[in-house]
Amino acid sequence: MVRNSVRSAKSPLRMASLPAATPSVELVQSVPTDVYRVPSPAPPSAPQRHVVLVPGNPGQPGFYARAAAELSVALCASVCVVGLAGHREAPLAGLAATARFTLPEQVAHVSAFLGAESEARMRGPSTQRELVVVGHSIGAYIGHEACATAKLATGTKLSFCGLMPYLENNETPENRLRVRGVTSWWAPLLTWVLALFAGLLEAVGLKRLLLRNDLAKMEDHCAKVALGLPAFSTLLNILYLFRSEAAELARPFDYARQAQPPFEGRAALMYTTGDYWAPDADAPKAAAAGWSQAIVVPGLPHAWSLAQASRDRVVAAVKELVEGVSPWVKYP
Repeated sequence: MVRNSVRSAKSPLRMASLPAATPSVELVQSVPTDVYRVPSPAPPSAPQRHVVLVPGNPGQPGFYARAAAELSVALCASVCVVGLAGHREAPLAGLAATARFTLPEQVAHVSAFLGAESEARMRGPSTQRELVVVGHSIGAYIGHEACATAKLATGTKLSFCGLMPYLENNETPENRLRVRGVTSWWAPLLTWVLALFAGLLEAVGLKRLLLRNDLAKMEDHCAKVALGLPAFSTLLNILYLFRSEAAELARPFDYARQAQPPFEGRAALMYTTGDYWAPDADAPKAAAAGWSQAIVVPGLPHAWSLAQASRDRVVAAVKELVEGVSPWVKYP
């Protein structure tokens, strides 16, 4: 059954009370990857819940750093945000700058990361360990497929939540126009032209001037990440992934797979209204296939992690979803 959720956070979390989201660069299948980590507030001997947040495209985890800290408090969990392969916050140089990754390669990237994360969780003193994968937009597709293929450590209890999930191409006019554009014969050439133009902007220092209106609407930490996007290597990967998404998601998504291992029904989706990436009209498909929850939180922006008001509502919704799909770790 699909239901609307209007639940909001009890009170906005003050920045001073939040744990720090620590950035690092980690190797995932030999690919340098940006990762942000927030430690769990639970004692080491207590049941451990670990959340892996998979971003949407453009895949920069810094956009979700504040959300990761807020989720850590709300879920009493350790949280990490794993960047997509090639979607670095620092511009790359040399041959590394031309590396591009398809959607299946991004799934393999996150799958390997999940396997390593589940193994790392086994080294602590707790005997009860839960892994919750939360994906946003195309990150929901990547996270879902990565869960299905990841080699998780024995004893790992897995749950999945997709936020505004871009799981298949849809018939909204905006999505049809985007798919036509990125799959046209001239799209590969345009991808390189735009990437080279971004590199030129970076070289002459015009990024802040051209992005000033967008930056003014963002919190400082998100604006800092956004300034890294107009770079050759970054934009090349963003546009290349757009093209791969359009091709791969032409096939209908199999909503019934959530009833099979490793999910076995422990999967939920959150939609919002007016979102052409993940229209709320898709929610009944998940409900009909038996997903444990398929909720609609109205009036959210697709880029929900950039502002406190939308983060409050999404964090509250994720807490609701996780409590519904993960029966193992219970905290007051």
